[in-house]
Amino acid sequence: MKKLFLAMIMAGSALGASAQYAQPTTTFGIRGGLNLASVQVSADGSSTTANTGKITNFSAGFFADISMSDGFSIQPGLFYSGKGFKLDGLDSRVDFGNGNVISSTGEAKTHISYVQVPVNFVFNVPTSAGKFYVGAGPFASVAIRARVKGYGEDTYTINGQTRTEREDINQKIEIGSDDGIKRFDYGATGLAGFRFSNGVSVNATYDLGLANISGGNSDEGKLKTRTIGFSLGFNF
Repeated sequence: MKKLFLAMIMAGSALGASAQYAQPTTTFGIRGGLNLASVQVSADGSSTTANTGKITNFSAGFFADISMSDGFSIQPGLFYSGKGFKLDGLDSRVDFGNGNVISSTGEAKTHISYVQVPVNFVFNVPTSAGKFYVGAGPFASVAIRARVKGYGEDTYTINGQTRTEREDINQKIEIGSDDGIKRFDYGATGLAGFRFSNGVSVNATYDLGLANISGGNSDEGKLKTRTIGFSLGFNF
């Protein structure tokens, strides 16, 4: 009986220690860096898609790292994320003959600012210098500001005389209206990087937007965000 009682105490102590070890630990960190943003354009009822040109934007925010074990953690976060797209090479030319030509060109960059909440499920591989990690998870974001900047330029050559007219564009895009963009976006994020033993990390991310952010009728086409990110971070 005494041996059985002693064995039960030892087993209980082992289970208690194991449970204590398995309890999640949480650290916090900050992260900021560069975004290369574009959108995928598709026409309604067609399987054909095209990507616009990329614009440079930035992201910054903070996150929690909830360690469930040595090899697995959950990272919810709150970030400012700059997205958008670029349209350039908007060239057209009409030749009426007799030296009469009208040509047009232009460029437009659309910048969209989001508050974004990702939740990544991360797998960690410890090394002597720190740890590699790779993960993925969903994100949801809210657009807080949008603006388009660019120019349009028309050149007239008529009867040997050339005249150029240029119009600069710098205007706000309405959020949540048919003439602008939708307020909400959602999708999936992929994450990879390396965290050094001193807490500094280098990161690469990819956001795959799944929502149509075009505020117009879906018959006019769909816009879905695509964002590649490179950032530095620090875990406290």
